[in-house]
Amino acid sequence: MKFTNRECLEKMLLAMQQGIVPVLGSSDTAKVAFGTVMQGLQELLKRETITPTILKNHFPAGLDIANRQIELLASLNRQEVVNLKASYMQVASFNPAWENVSGLQKKYDELMTHLENCSRALFDCTSTASAEQKLKISGLLKQAAEWELSFVNQQGQPLPASNPGQTLVSTLDAAPLEAFIRKQLPESRTITVENIQRVLGGFGKETWLFDLVTDAGLQPLVVRKNNIAPGLLDRGTWQINQEFSLIQLVYQEGITIPEPLWMSMKEPGINTPFFIARRVSGKAMGTFMKGNDDLTEGLWCQVAEQLAKIHTIPIQRFSGYISEFYGDELQNATASQGMRHYLNWWHDYWKSFDRISSPMEIYLFDWLYNNLPDDRRPASLIHSDFGPHNMLADGDRLTAILDWESTLFGSPAMDLAYVKRWVTETMDWQNFVDHYERCGGPHIDQAEYAFCDALTYMRTLTGTNMSSANLRFHKSTEYKELLLGLQFVPQMMISAFNNTV
Repeated sequence: MKFTNRECLEKMLLAMQQGIVPVLGSSDTAKVAFGTVMQGLQELLKRETITPTILKNHFPAGLDIANRQIELLASLNRQEVVNLKASYMQVASFNPAWENVSGLQKKYDELMTHLENCSRALFDCTSTASAEQKLKISGLLKQAAEWELSFVNQQGQPLPASNPGQTLVSTLDAAPLEAFIRKQLPESRTITVENIQRVLGGFGKETWLFDLVTDAGLQPLVVRKNNIAPGLLDRGTWQINQEFSLIQLVYQEGITIPEPLWMSMKEPGINTPFFIARRVSGKAMGTFMKGNDDLTEGLWCQVAEQLAKIHTIPIQRFSGYISEFYGDELQNATASQGMRHYLNWWHDYWKSFDRISSPMEIYLFDWLYNNLPDDRRPASLIHSDFGPHNMLADGDRLTAILDWESTLFGSPAMDLAYVKRWVTETMDWQNFVDHYERCGGPHIDQAEYAFCDALTYMRTLTGTNMSSANLRFHKSTEYKELLLGLQFVPQMMISAFNNTV
């Protein structure tokens, strides 16, 4: 599974045009530099799109001119003719590699070099040629020049205008947000939304911050809404209503998450479903790639405490939620049954969408079905994206666990295996596990970690495949999703294979 050069270049250009140009500022130096980069990307995109056709159509005329130049040189008894004829046969020979862009470009360069050698040989004849011969030489030299200029003119044409189909830059306006909140707080005389700003990052949903002014004063709040383009998934807790229902239950259990307030599946003036929650203090503890340098062992111990608390919520507390969104299959499920249910869920999804071919994914499904752990303890609620990119900390205090869109009911090993690589950047892993168990977390068989790691890699690769397919098949223009294919996929493939052999 990979992106083509064309896809990468198209999305990079869209990112620059719609994500950078509007905020570039007034610096002349920056504008000149940016214009140079844009022109270079456009030229590269041409070479992946219109250039192959131009080269194929242009090539026969160049060969014809070269052949007539050699014939004229032969009539002038030039010694170079033997070598030039051999060169011509090499250039004119068919090669399957011509069919790709680099092959066509290489063959065109060979023809250009051959035509220059023929033209140089003819030019050297002019001092001894007759008047009639000079006219023929000049005519062929002119035709070779016109042939070269014709390619330059065609290549210099602008790219055909492309219609991305959707705007890349999402908006959230104050007026419809105020109208929605007014319905939730009908007794408040003052409803004013201020300081709306989008939080960049994240691939599942959009996150917006704003301040709400009411009779009770100022409240910092958060909007979490669906992307305007198709996201990685549109099922399970990736759907706003299901995620909102879950976090209401999780909040009631005393887990450290922002308080969920209101939800709407369809609100005039707001283009996708959303919910609003209270905003808490703190900054992300890191990225998907690495935890922050200032993370402490004490902070990770708080994370372990929260994990233990999440994993020991009895599954019966979620019976109504499970009945509404999953049916009765997961009611009173064991950890192994929950993991099999989740694996089946992903396999069904994998079979249902337009994919980019990936034998690695088939291998992973086979390995997972053959290595399901036998854990007969009750299934636990699993966050399953439990990394520093989804946690907030204010100094040494954990303030929030975010993004519950990947939850499942299964083995706690899923969360522990997932968070291990970040924890071990700061503290000894066994110390983390010991604290987790002292706080009530269940003991985890180390053998389950390999399965849970592989399940995470499969999920990431499959979700990324959908995102990549959306870009390729023009269902999405979210240029940031390009990073999933360029950055996550190679790392996930290597880790997945190394983890399962």
